[in-house]
Amino acid sequence: MSALEHILLGHRELFKGLWIDGSDYDWAPYQVIKLSMGNIKSSSPEEMEASLIECLSNIAQHEGVDISGAPDCLQALGDLICELYLKNDEKKWSFSSTIMMPR
Repeated sequence: MSALEHILLGHRELFKGLWIDGSDYDWAPYQVIKLSMGNIKSSSPEEMEASLIECLSNIAQHEGVDISGAPDCLQALGDLICELYLKNDEKKWSFSSTIMMPR
């Protein structure tokens, strides 16, 4: 897990004595979608798009939501966010891998 992921999950105890521990950050846990770009095939734009859609679809399947109608990776990500939000509407959201949504 990355430091950012631990922060977003609210693991304050890992940051005792560091600046962020004493900051006004609220330490509320956020849900995190973790994208591993290391397994994304990218020999062409089309292959990369298909690989990203497959990655997002695997996350959706693991989480028990359906994004099968998404025509491209941007829509797949948007659908994944919406479906997970609807499934877990009481929880705050944020994203690892430089993609963040406000609470």
